[in-house]
Amino acid sequence: MRQRERLGDSSTRIVDALRRGELGDGAVIMAARLGHADAILVVGERPRIDWTDWTQRREAITTLGSCERQVSWSADVATHVLPLFEARYPEDRRPREAIEAARAWAACPCKEHGKAAAYAAAAAYAAAAYAAAGANAAYAAATAAYYTANAAANAAYAIYVAYDVARAAAAVVVVVVVVAANAANDEYDWQHAAANDEYDWQRLRLVEMLLEVR
Repeated sequence: MRQRERLGDSSTRIVDALRRGELGDGAVIMAARLGHADAILVVGERPRIDWTDWTQRREAITTLGSCERQVSWSADVATHVLPLFEARYPEDRRPREAIEAARAWAACPCKEHGKAAAYAAAAAYAAAAYAAAGANAAYAAATAAYYTANAAANAAYAIYVAYDVARAAAAVVVVVVVVAANAANDEYDWQHAAANDEYDWQRLRLVEMLLEVR
């Protein structure tokens, strides 16, 4: 850990939270690997996570710890692009209800909420299949909702939660790439920039959760 007098206020808060046991070393190290400047000041430079790599993305997500926190992050990610589905299908609430069911399970991980999430996941999957015929972005947005709810439904098996959450994140990137392609007449640079922006948003939200004092 770096000398305290060399740290700024934000880094000092991380150090104090570590000393009080309110943050874990693993969370701060992962935040540094995700490029968080204050975390890097505390623990030093670490090998960076390549967010485009499936295995590394799952590794980062599992650092959140509990299945509930992983599902909560996935719900935030899916919600980020939900308006793109609802703009195309404003009367179809199935993806939104799937995300809400996942959040309900994360807040209270009981069998009843897990069963509700399973039903909501199936409904979101049907919505995705319906959207596939007309709008790729809407399909991908509904798919992200499906994987989020499915993660909650499969929470008894931690490995499947990480899998579903990572798949939700990937589906969200598909959404923004498709939208960028449509807006820019399929110009690669626009698609690439849109994907990078979404990757950045996902990483930032993950870092925020990793560094939440508990």
